[in-house]
Amino acid sequence: MPCPSPRLLESVFVSVLTVLAVLVLPVASSAAESHGVAQWTRSSGNMTLLVLADSSAREERLLLDRTLLAALDHFGMPFQVLDLAAEPLTTEVLLSHSALVLAQSGLGHRLSEKHVAAIQEAVETGVGLVNFDGMLSEYPAVYQGMLGVQSPAVANTASVRITSNTHPITRAYGPDETYRLRRPVAFTSLDGIPRGEILLRTEQGLPAAFAVPLGKGRIVQFTLSSEFWLPEYFGHVHGLDGVFWRSVAWAARKPFVMMAMPPFVTTRIDDASGSGSRYLVNKDSAAASFRYIDALNRFGYIPNVGLFTDDITPEDGKVIKQKFDQGLAEFSAHAWTNERHIYNQRVLDKSGASPVEFTAAELREAFAKLDGQFATWGIKPSRTVNSHYFNPGINSLPFLKERGETFLMFAGRFGRSYSDPTAYAWNPKPYGDPGFTCDYMPDDPEFFNVEAHPYLVAPDGRISDADIDCLWGNTTFGNEHSTNDLDAAARKGAHEILLGLDSLFFGCLFTHEQRIAVLTVSQWEKVLADIDKMTSKCDRILKSYDYISQYAKNRYDTKITEANHDPGSGRVRVRATGKATLPLSLYLFAAEDLEYRFQEIPAFQGEQTVDFVK
Repeated sequence: MPCPSPRLLESVFVSVLTVLAVLVLPVASSAAESHGVAQWTRSSGNMTLLVLADSSAREERLLLDRTLLAALDHFGMPFQVLDLAAEPLTTEVLLSHSALVLAQSGLGHRLSEKHVAAIQEAVETGVGLVNFDGMLSEYPAVYQGMLGVQSPAVANTASVRITSNTHPITRAYGPDETYRLRRPVAFTSLDGIPRGEILLRTEQGLPAAFAVPLGKGRIVQFTLSSEFWLPEYFGHVHGLDGVFWRSVAWAARKPFVMMAMPPFVTTRIDDASGSGSRYLVNKDSAAASFRYIDALNRFGYIPNVGLFTDDITPEDGKVIKQKFDQGLAEFSAHAWTNERHIYNQRVLDKSGASPVEFTAAELREAFAKLDGQFATWGIKPSRTVNSHYFNPGINSLPFLKERGETFLMFAGRFGRSYSDPTAYAWNPKPYGDPGFTCDYMPDDPEFFNVEAHPYLVAPDGRISDADIDCLWGNTTFGNEHSTNDLDAAARKGAHEILLGLDSLFFGCLFTHEQRIAVLTVSQWEKVLADIDKMTSKCDRILKSYDYISQYAKNRYDTKITEANHDPGSGRVRVRATGKATLPLSLYLFAAEDLEYRFQEIPAFQGEQTVDFVK
């Protein structure tokens, strides 16, 4: 089912983009770099995408990794790269793939009329074509003729908007939704209206992307420079990833498969004290006795609750155990209290200072105390660590490993302050964004970070939970607002869920318990009910954070290496390599629209082949 647009309910979404991701290029896991070009998994079979590249244009080839290949890898779309500097492009080659994808800037100069003739023949036969390189003036006239456009000139646009939501690619969005860029990007100003349906328009009202049928095939042509997908301009995970991946899935010859994250949704609550909170507004507070968990459960959520463990009362300990035993919540040791940390020591009088590492002896004592607290409650901590203010210090990592707590939900490097911009400069996959990451941690690869938070990165590289906490600025807590603005809180919460789903990460509703504490149960339930209504048109699978963390790591470690379809029998064969400790799901697009079903890949190690009928 199509999903509503990942936007706040306002006319314009301002995309504030990360300045960190521009510094380094993403690389594939467990793969060494070769002369700066990432080594991506090469897939075989007639259901793969063919990405056209030109290694002789070194800088543009490197940008291809950041704008396209990192995205295809994240979406789990099987692909091959054909280097025009070393290999021929023929109709025969094109017919052995489901779609041709172009994105490298300047590539139009390398295409001859013979290349275009081969492309047109393949598309008319049923192969898809998606071109994210919109500089059409650089392409041969025969290519422009294939699209039905003439005399293209170059201009600049500072925004794009959804033209209509009648097409499957844009059906998830509302008409006229506008997205402003960080800085203007070049686009092709077309002379006349192209054939097909216009999907996006520039600020001038000119086509920014359009879909064209050609014979048995389909074309999606962007007129925006491929630099649009760089974070310096707009980038990924800022609201239009759905247009990106749906363009590929719609154009590709069917059947088509991808091993993207399923539409998981979860919630995360930080700074949790329950009845021990000093912020309870009165006896009706939703935080008293963790009553907000009951409300979350009623809407299907299984929250990960980061506990201030010293604040937990004996009676609340019973509530924690009940929720844990019923599988309705999981709990992590956030800190002892708001001021006292477990995994490293925060320097309170120097906000920008790095935390101080505890000694092994201090940590041994701390973890013994933690073990005792969790034993008293009769539960085990979640495998996903929800630590207060910063990720654990280096010295604490062996103790976490001993307890199997090797997943994280924050991309800052170990032992770095939350307010230290360099904490996120390690370029986490897939896009280097500090809020949307699925990657092994650089200082200890036994730890894996899984996160889907829409941080707005400041020019100095800093981030703030004010961006991602749905209640921040919308309640009376800390005088952040004169009233409890429940409608604004719901819009903000729905936005972060929808953005995570649109970008094929996962939806994560996030807040701090202090802000829940100033709400009554009925007020909290209203926020959740409105969020549920705003996201109800999405496919949603509500899971715990631990499950999502484990799934994300398994998906990261597993790649499609073969995707084949036998037109005669209708049988599909998909081969995957890697390691999966739980079943994974393939998206199977079998019809000409974007409806899909899931096909399971059983848990395996090494190689697994699944055969099924489309």
